[in-house]
Amino acid sequence: MQTGKIQTFFPDRGFGFIRPDKRGQPDVFFHTGAMQFGTVPEEGCRVEFEIGKDGRHEKAHAVSVRPMLDSKISISH
Repeated sequence: MQTGKIQTFFPDRGFGFIRPDKRGQPDVFFHTGAMQFGTVPEEGCRVEFEIGKDGRHEKAHAVSVRPMLDSKISISH
């Protein structure tokens, strides 16, 4: 499990990018469908995530994204 911070989020398009805490790693794409617990991502939110690969393009993206306890989050209803 990796950790990072939501660097950019485009709510109207349903995706964004996570900046991993490990230095030297590129930002990681995520889709809102990867968010767990009905959370709505916000820029600056600290998250835990796993890396998966896109089946069509073999590109890395974040899966199983969940907010860390110390982060401000919103819950969708």
